[in-house]
Amino acid sequence: MSTDPSKTHGSTQASMGSAQQKVGETLGNENMQAKGAARNAQGQAEHTQAKNQGYMEGLADKVSGAVKSTFHSMTGNQTAEAADEAQRAKGAANMNINK
Repeated sequence: MSTDPSKTHGSTQASMGSAQQKVGETLGNENMQAKGAARNAQGQAEHTQAKNQGYMEGLADKVSGAVKSTFHSMTGNQTAEAADEAQRAKGAANMNINK
């Protein structure tokens, strides 16, 4: 199992925790309710951590692509400049997805 945070896994855990908490409330089982609340919180935290990681990776791509594109523009390397612009755009898109 990967130790990297996952938005999908985090959301799944949060949903399952919420359901477990509701079942605990319905049954009057405080232990189940508390475990569900903890699982929900842990899932939400993992989801947030994964979004933050994705945003930072996007920021790194955006900045790196912009810097390299500027350099290749000054040196006249249009092929590399186009690839750098693609990297910059990919980074910007990744940042938007992970806001």
